[in-house]
Order: sequence, then C-alpha cells, then structure tokens
Amino acid sequence: MPDLFKVMAERRSVRNYSEEEVNERDLNVILEAACSAPSAGNLQAYEVVVVRERERRIALARASYNQIFMAQAPVHLVFLAYPARSASIYGGRGAELYSIQDATIAAAFAMLAPMPSVTGPAGWEPSGTMRCSR
Repeated sequence: MPDLFKVMAERRSVRNYSEEEVNERDLNVILEAACSAPSAGNLQAYEVVVVRERERRIALARASYNQIFMAQAPVHLVFLAYPARSASIYGGRGAELYSIQDATIAAAFAMLAPMPSVTGPAGWEPSGTMRCSR
C-alpha cells in the first residue's frame, strides 16, 4: 500500500480523462475508502451516487458551472449530504454543518484511495446510490 503522505503530495487535479471503463475492484477500493471516513456520531450523514450514463455525466458537468471536460470521465461519484440523518442527533448544527463535513471528508478519503490496477488518475464504475454501513 502506498504511503499516505506520498499519495497526498502526488495527487493532482485532472482535466483530461480516458473514457475507458474502470473495473469493479478499483471502484470498490474507492467506495470502501469513502466508507472508512470518520463522521459525526458515526452516522455517515451522506450518500454516494455513482453515475455512469453519458447523458447524466453531461448534465452534471453543465450543472458544475459548465465544466464540460468532466463529462469525459467514465464515471462520476456524487457525494450528497444527508442533513436529516445528522439532525436526528445533533439538530440544526448537524443538518447545517456536520452532514456537509461528513460528505466532504468521505469525498477526500475517496480521492486518496489507492487504486491497485491504475498507475495514473482514474474514474469509477457502477450506477446507483451507495450507503455505507458499519
């Protein structure tokens, strides 16, 4: 497994993607990393939506301030805060802050996930909504 500090130092933003499909194993590594992220009260007040369909990727790219280059990536992971889940324990602070922090930390863990079969930047795979469970 790569050294975390090396991974962080070498991580780069990417604007050019391959449309090559990414295997299930790499996707699962990324999603497992997201699920391992700490969260307020261990509630994991977020969900991850995996988007593969080209039309939806284009719509997401347009909704992201028209960053059309994003549509090239074969898969998008969309991290959604789930305010109601956090509010059930922490009230307004959970809904307005903790759920957003939880989703953001999970996204950061996903970005730093080691991908065994990939040597450079990669995309992801299956469509659907994923919810972590502990």
